[in-house]
Amino acid sequence: MPLLSGTTFVIYACMKKICLPVFLLVIPWFIRAQDTLDIRYDVNLETMAIIYNLSDAGSFLFEHNPPPRAMLARAITNRFSDLSDHEAVQWVNYLYEHDMVDLYDIDLSLYMTPLPEFRQYAPFPEMYYENDSLSAEEVQAIFDSCHAAVRRFYQDAGLEDFFRREAAPLYKKMMQELSGVRPPENYLSAFRSFYGNSADTYSIIVSVTSFNGIGRSRKITLHAEDHIYQFVSADPSTQSANIDLDHTENITIGYTDPEYFREIAVHELIHTAFERPLRYDSTNLLLIERLSFLYNAPMEKAMNAQGYYSWSQCLDEHLVRLGEYQLSMLTGDTVQANRYLQYCISERGFIYLPVLQNLMEEYINNRELYPDIASFLPVLLDAWWRSEQPEFD
Repeated sequence: MPLLSGTTFVIYACMKKICLPVFLLVIPWFIRAQDTLDIRYDVNLETMAIIYNLSDAGSFLFEHNPPPRAMLARAITNRFSDLSDHEAVQWVNYLYEHDMVDLYDIDLSLYMTPLPEFRQYAPFPEMYYENDSLSAEEVQAIFDSCHAAVRRFYQDAGLEDFFRREAAPLYKKMMQELSGVRPPENYLSAFRSFYGNSADTYSIIVSVTSFNGIGRSRKITLHAEDHIYQFVSADPSTQSANIDLDHTENITIGYTDPEYFREIAVHELIHTAFERPLRYDSTNLLLIERLSFLYNAPMEKAMNAQGYYSWSQCLDEHLVRLGEYQLSMLTGDTVQANRYLQYCISERGFIYLPVLQNLMEEYINNRELYPDIASFLPVLLDAWWRSEQPEFD
């Protein structure tokens, strides 16, 4: 793919406020350069991954995804198995049992200042405070108690020394792998241009300790600045199945396939463009509900098999996958774009992609009317309903 001048990549690994290989650099907590992509691991997230892995949620993941899946996460979790009853683990069990977090919400740790301080610097998304029996203040108090327990887990587990010494070879190996799979430097510019969406910083967060094969995204606003995080865990198909933490020289962490890394990173980035307009815009919510007849039994079955359990999720994933196609086209990889589109339709069951592709032409050809994707979504949803209204008796 062609490179866009002016875009730079910084690859480094952060532990507290110290940044270690690949380049020995000290980097500010937030990088204020819009055209810089920051690829790193995060000690907050690494710590929360260990805690989640020890919890009931982690047990569910390990049991329903048997070996050789996630053998590195299993080995590191076993290293801390004596802390399985720690109060931090119990707090995660409580949050998960009461539907206050999902199965692997480790990326909420990105809303916290670096450990060992671990203080929440920005509110979580609104959905985390929506509770039938608790006020938002009461929900926050519960999270605060969990955060205090995480601080104690970090100390009790000796994680500062673990990350600095014992796990250092793993992080060095991971950063070496990442040097060969960086996304195309023009994908950030293509994203900003196509969606009319920009942020002050962009970070891809990678991990040694987390369950593999997971992607997440967060857009965090602080002091009127937007910070986008794309969490890309290791590739299950390339991560080593045989793990010996005492001999890490032959371990593959799981960041060697550029196609996997690009797909997850770009996919999660596009999610940030749709999160607010699809989840919180009242007009869009009504229009989405009006289209729910499209979530028929075959579609529901296809989506459930991939971990999507509602029409809103189904629509979101359609739009994001169409976005992956469109960004590939914009960055010059037409072969990959067309191959991916057909794969999503024929192999993954995203059968509404062709109609959405046609509807998006209005947006592409009339950007002076639609400065960003949020301004166009009501038009798209209404046009879709008008073109495919259900038949009424």
